[in-house]
Amino acid sequence: MVSVLHRFSQGVGATGLWISLACNTAWAQEIPITDIRIETTAAGVQIQLETSDGVLPPPSSSTSGESTILEISGVDLQVGDGSIVETDPAEGISSISVTAAEDTVQIQIIGILSPPQVSVSPTAAGLTLIVTEGEPAAQASDLAPETGDDIFVLPEIEVVGEREVYRGVNSGSVTRFQTDILDSPQTVQVVPRQVLEDQGVVDLPSAVRNVSGVFVANTSAGTTDNFNIRGFESNNILRDGFRDGIFTERSAPQEVANLEQVEVLKGPASVLLGQVEPAGVINLVTEQPLATPQYTIDPKIGGFGFTQPSIDFTGPLTESGNVRYRLNALRLRSQSFRQLTEITRDFVAPSIAWDLGDNTTLTLDGEYLFDSRPFDRGVVAFGTGIADIPFSRRLDEPLFSRSEITEFRLRYGLEHEFSPNWSLSNGLRFFSTDRSRFNVNPNFLDEETGNLTRTFFQSDPEDIEVYTARNDVVGNFSTGFIDHEVLLGVEFSRQSRTIQTRVAAAPSINIFDPVYLTEADLPDRLDDTNSVPVNDNIAQVETFGLYFQDRLTFSEQLTLQLGARQDWSTSINNDGRSNETSQETFTQFSPFVGLVYQPSDSTSYYASFSTSFAPNVFITNEGEFLEPEEGEQFEIGLRQELLDGSLLATLALYEITKQNVPTVDPINPAAQTAIGEQRSRGIEFDLRGELAPGWNIIASYTNIDAIVVEDNAIASGSRLINVPRNSGSIWTTYEFQEGSTLEGFGFGAGLFIVGDRRGDFDATYRLDAYEIIDAVLFYRNDNMRIALNFNNINDVRYIESAGSNRTNLSPGEPFTVLGSIDYTF
Repeated sequence: MVSVLHRFSQGVGATGLWISLACNTAWAQEIPITDIRIETTAAGVQIQLETSDGVLPPPSSSTSGESTILEISGVDLQVGDGSIVETDPAEGISSISVTAAEDTVQIQIIGILSPPQVSVSPTAAGLTLIVTEGEPAAQASDLAPETGDDIFVLPEIEVVGEREVYRGVNSGSVTRFQTDILDSPQTVQVVPRQVLEDQGVVDLPSAVRNVSGVFVANTSAGTTDNFNIRGFESNNILRDGFRDGIFTERSAPQEVANLEQVEVLKGPASVLLGQVEPAGVINLVTEQPLATPQYTIDPKIGGFGFTQPSIDFTGPLTESGNVRYRLNALRLRSQSFRQLTEITRDFVAPSIAWDLGDNTTLTLDGEYLFDSRPFDRGVVAFGTGIADIPFSRRLDEPLFSRSEITEFRLRYGLEHEFSPNWSLSNGLRFFSTDRSRFNVNPNFLDEETGNLTRTFFQSDPEDIEVYTARNDVVGNFSTGFIDHEVLLGVEFSRQSRTIQTRVAAAPSINIFDPVYLTEADLPDRLDDTNSVPVNDNIAQVETFGLYFQDRLTFSEQLTLQLGARQDWSTSINNDGRSNETSQETFTQFSPFVGLVYQPSDSTSYYASFSTSFAPNVFITNEGEFLEPEEGEQFEIGLRQELLDGSLLATLALYEITKQNVPTVDPINPAAQTAIGEQRSRGIEFDLRGELAPGWNIIASYTNIDAIVVEDNAIASGSRLINVPRNSGSIWTTYEFQEGSTLEGFGFGAGLFIVGDRRGDFDATYRLDAYEIIDAVLFYRNDNMRIALNFNNINDVRYIESAGSNRTNLSPGEPFTVLGSIDYTF
């Protein structure tokens, strides 16, 4: 027999490391093998199989006589004439032949005295095989003397993988090109599934803190996800490459339970996405249905009453495996270090993948989310710092200040290969959110008395619907010595929002001695008799975009990427208070240029220029909409693979300029003018991967100089709020390997540092720097993972982000413990 050894785990990302079964394993379509290299090295004969997709299924293995035979199914050999033969490649090895038949490639390695030994390793580009001379075993008389026949122990074929995959790969759902990160002219940082599991991540902010230059921004009282990337706020969050729309400040916090990995594309991205802020985008890559059954139960229990049982079931629905399903679901119940807090969250995400033929796959998936939590504005500034009150104290009304959101996402996707060089991707997506909110907003703090004035606020209804249709055609061809990978795409979206909000005066509260209202003191609902309307709007935005990209490969060392997008957009707003309708129509052109130079297989230098735009909702003194905000970025960088590719380091320098920023019109302070300009310059360093077998690391550092260049109300040179000058993180884990009495046990620790930040543009107060220490202890085997995560071990008191004024500061969570048991059967 042939024994196959592995060191795999559940949850490994889509890197070609096979056993995780939570990665991209849609192997029903033929995967093109684009290059085969056979070289003699000190370790043996190395056979390198490469594919443009970077993913190859594991080979089956057998022996016959002095031959070792490997077969890979679901692939298409696009090298030579379908047959490659290498004779006498090394001592003890007679020949190596690679042949293709239908959708299978066979590799036959013939030894001189015995079947050669083979070690198979998945790589980011495909597969690497190391072939060495086999050893004859004992004679039959030693094992079965009654037969008298010679018996050889067949060679051991070792499939090498990693439990922890920290390096990560580009999924292609945000860049639209399935290129290795090393080949990209943009900064793309990946947080793989294994990092999320090791850190016990249950929300998106905990995931992206591993990436340089990304921080939590104004989260609308903890009810949504909003981030600062490279100095600018960004709510550009995608799921599998699709946005929830431009009204995403009204969305619930993103669910991470069904994620394969988190990708951060930094800098302007309008060339592919149209209307986005210049900071960058965060793309959430979801888990896909698998052809092999896998049933995972993962209950989590933590401090402050946190409980989150979840399931992840996947497998085939047909005997052939051409129809597959996946079901993720969870139920979260939690309190908080913030007093009188209760959070409820229910999530269900079914998906089906159907191979309609050898070259066509249809995917249908959906998500349902119900999220109920306090609308909690946090604590307040006092003097030049933070008020000296317990961070657990709420200054709203715990009895009723809540936000409830119900969301639906439905997606249809069709992938079809016309030929090995041309493919079509067609997608339709629907997103809706229904939000109701009734709370108390803080207004002004009298620091002499401690009295905080407040306002009742009601938002109901607040409904959003987004329809998005997209078609992409990707092709490969050559013109002379230049190879092209082109993307042609068209996208249409229709977005609408209905919102009605009211305000009314609310009793003040003393921050040092709060007295909360009772039910008898509360209005049942704000209406015309007891409140003032603030918004009664129906807004609709329609956008049509055409885009094009061409990745030109001049040689193995030099690649040029060119891109452009043209958008046509119309916005209509109906104001129910004045019965007036306003309309804005504009067009926008967004170019992109990127260059990559690779002096070696492990080193790449890149430079790029990119642009962005986002509509302005403010009006001029003449009553017209402001010109859209525009952003542009210049970036240069270096990527270096270390330790034979198991470690990836990235160094980037950038400058982003944001123009047409709204500012007060000096002629009419009630209006705005688009002369504002802001700029962010920075240097970033990211490192992730494996230092040694079982020892993994993900680390980052960034230095950001983000300032106001021009503004009528803010002094030039003022630093942008919520942006630390220096920040960094390091997280590392070690797991005892095979042969150790502690095999399967592991531990890890991390340090997350955020420098001091300006709390407001007037610099009336600052947010102190802070350092958080986390740790984990875990044990896992082939079916189970048990972990204890310790967060904020040093129990530091810190402010995570500042809101829109001095009375809206979000305190960070103190020391907590999270326990989880992940069992797969």
